[in-house]
Amino acid sequence: MRRSVDRRAPNRPTEGARRPCDICTASMRFHERYTVTRGLESLVLPAWVCTCGGEMFVRGASDQADHAQPPTASERGRRELRRWLALVRAQASLRKEGDQPVRERAEDLMRMHAQTLVSIAATDNDGRYVAANPAVCALLGYSYADLLHLTIWDVSATPVAPRREQMWKAFLDHGGAEGRYRLRRRSGEAIVVNYASVSHVFPGVHLTVMATTALLQYLSSRLS
Repeated sequence: MRRSVDRRAPNRPTEGARRPCDICTASMRFHERYTVTRGLESLVLPAWVCTCGGEMFVRGASDQADHAQPPTASERGRRELRRWLALVRAQASLRKEGDQPVRERAEDLMRMHAQTLVSIAATDNDGRYVAANPAVCALLGYSYADLLHLTIWDVSATPVAPRREQMWKAFLDHGGAEGRYRLRRRSGEAIVVNYASVSHVFPGVHLTVMATTALLQYLSSRLS
């Protein structure tokens, strides 16, 4: 994920303000309270964030990290999603060696999460689904067999066609991305999910965990 510091004039932009992204052709959005993880520590900083995974922190933000205020519901949700991604990524790292084809490794990984409420999916270098747990099928309304014929772009409710190659390349180059995204279910209904992704958990296979805000609030409340 690309991170940098905004060294322009110190005037603080307003929440939701937009500016061109330095990575892709989309626009970055300003968040007054953006949670970033540094090692095992989570900080809340003002930052510009893009859906491609780019982050740009406002100058001096590292000195303004808010440790005292409790995290908001959305911040707790992002932490919960990162916790799931870290768990599944660790499980995948145990399966990197051996002669088993990478697709079979991904399928084995998904079988471990057959009862998991969080949606977990694996895609190849073209963005095509190669494995998923049942929660993904329930979220999107597709059978498992049908899902394997689709790409992430087939279920996107966001018009990304003009820049999807840049977005995908940025994800692969920077190793991961997170944020919110609009998906379209088989019924045609558009839904908004929170997601966190990491590239190359296996050679040519990439991992994404997804959940609605309501589900993340439920899961984080069980841990509080």
